[in-house]
Amino acid sequence: TVFGSVASDPTVSRLISALAADAPAALTAINTARAAARATCWSLADSVAPDHDASVAAPLIIDLDATLL
Repeated sequence: TVFGSVASDPTVSRLISALAADAPAALTAINTARAAARATCWSLADSVAPDHDASVAAPLIIDLDATLL
């Protein structure tokens, strides 16, 4: 693991400060990593992936309950 089993308070503080120093770049990196992880997982899931049969004609619809947001 990068930070050990539990990151220390100073380590977390430095990480947050570094991310906050360039928030747009941090958000771009986080979104890119999230998209890559999702694509890998869905690819490995193959026919049971949520987007398996999704297309322009039959898009994947995610119905979110507002209480969860």
